[in-house]
Amino acid sequence: MPESTDVVVIGAGPSGLISAKAIAKRGFQVTVLEEHAEVGLPSHCAGLVSVDGLSLIGIGPNPNFIQNRVKSARFHSPSNLTFKVEARRDMAYVIDRSKFDQHLAREAVEAGVKLILGRSAKTLNRSHGVIRGIVDDRESILEAPITIDAEGAGGRLLAKSGLKPVDEKHVLPALQYELADVKVEEESVDLFFGRRYAPNFFAWVIPTGSDSARVGLASNEGNIRQLLDKFVDENFPRSRRADRKAGLIITGGPIPKTCLQSFMAVGDVAGQTKPTTGGGVVTGGICALVAARAAATAIERHDTSLGFLSNLYEFEWRKLLGNEFSKMSTARRIYNMLSDSTLDELFKIVLKENLTEEIESSGDIDFQSSILTKLAKKPSVMKIVPRIVGDLVKALIS
Repeated sequence: MPESTDVVVIGAGPSGLISAKAIAKRGFQVTVLEEHAEVGLPSHCAGLVSVDGLSLIGIGPNPNFIQNRVKSARFHSPSNLTFKVEARRDMAYVIDRSKFDQHLAREAVEAGVKLILGRSAKTLNRSHGVIRGIVDDRESILEAPITIDAEGAGGRLLAKSGLKPVDEKHVLPALQYELADVKVEEESVDLFFGRRYAPNFFAWVIPTGSDSARVGLASNEGNIRQLLDKFVDENFPRSRRADRKAGLIITGGPIPKTCLQSFMAVGDVAGQTKPTTGGGVVTGGICALVAARAAATAIERHDTSLGFLSNLYEFEWRKLLGNEFSKMSTARRIYNMLSDSTLDELFKIVLKENLTEEIESSGDIDFQSSILTKLAKKPSVMKIVPRIVGDLVKALIS
């Protein structure tokens, strides 16, 4: 006999657990299926989350998952021009992503969520052409009026639903090492731009302590392992590599459509990550809360139609984040086509005009459209538009 629940959530990552907990708190039965035997493993995340963003999605700081706090970021150009953006308070937490996910899982279970580990959704269960839950890897059917796909990057079920998955050209392989015996500024993150280390993305150094750091990069060109080894060898030659983790970063923005009748896609699998950095805990969390409200309301009103869910979910999350995703996507597309020499020119403008103060006052780790628009309108930036256009033309021709 098929099992039944009000909502089935596929994947016990942050987006899945945040949505599940919020629905359960409304009094509904929620079942989360996680293919791995333990939540949070394997970990695929750089683990840098903004203080304000975490608060926005209703997650309080907890010493169980917070490893460090940072107040500043240093940006390095291809020729190693450097500027620093600094705040007077903690701007981001460095988190242990496995422990973070496990914290969310405990909160979800305490709220009444049924969490099933070591079981994966093999395919979607359909009744008269409508998705009604899932069929798991044991051929058991779990029926539900609402199904939420929160598989994460590389999810396999979305294409089976009929929705268009994230374009593979916007999915970048990422690799990072946990380094020990390094000299780092404990309260500052470092970001390195340019084709030398990370074509079409950047390399990062995230301090986890006074003598340890999480160092990684992403790129869709070249051998990712060789690129990272070169970066570490040149910048931390005496470090000790304690651990290595691989993952995927999505930079193309959201998929065209994120819901069907009785079905919603949330988080990385829906492309709800920041195209500029690939971060998705906060943006995915915001969308997960919208999905939770939509699911609860749809069940209460016995209406899980496409029109109803589109209004409650698709329209609402795009109203909140659509403009942000759009402008960050534009910035990502332009950045990917810039030459290293043009990137250096942009760094020179920031340094010459002391734009760091404006970035500090107007910048936001999660909502970047405002500062991106302001910087793009600067007269000094406008002067190098012909150079930028030249880079774009060369990139398009090649």
